[in-house]
Formats: sequence, structure tokens, C-alpha cells
Amino acid sequence: MRRMRAMTKRRTARCFLAATLAVGLSGSATSSASAEAPGPDMTSKVVDAALLRPLGVLSTVAGAGFFVVSLPITIAVEQVGTAREVLVETPYENTFERPLGRI
Repeated sequence: MRRMRAMTKRRTARCFLAATLAVGLSGSATSSASAEAPGPDMTSKVVDAALLRPLGVLSTVAGAGFFVVSLPITIAVEQVGTAREVLVETPYENTFERPLGRI
């Protein structure tokens, strides 16, 4: 019985996440709050917080790693600033400084 409940909870969570992502990615859902005041709706915020921010953290870490690995080459061609901006600063700003829901 417990096992059945756990499976049902997991399926429900998966269905909720899939529906949230589908609505958020289609852009067809609007909330009454977004009609009154300009800004992101709740679906955009949920998709951003649940999916895009964790991916942003991963891309920031991966970008920093690529930056360190490519540093000898970028020093040789004098493009350290460009590499830092593209590989580290842009993912960092998109992940940590962008307002929630502004995709």
C-alpha cells in the first residue's frame, strides 16, 4: 500500500511538472496579476526557478572550468576579457542577477 502511494505521488509530481513546463514554454497561460501589472506570470517564475536557474548554475560552473582550461590560449591571443565575459560573466548574470521569471 505504501509503495502504491509513493508511486502515485511520484506520477502526480511528474505530471504537474510536465504540465507546468508545457504551459510555461507555450506562453499561453496568463494570470490575472499579469493583466493588472506588467511583469512575469507565475508559470514563468516556476519554470525559471525549477528548471532554468539550476541549469544556469551548471552552465556557470562549466563555463568557469572551460575558462580556466582555455586560459593559456586566450592569454596568447590576448582575448582573456572576451573569454571571461562569454564563459563566466554572462551565465553568472543570467543565473544570479536576472529577476525571477524574466526569461
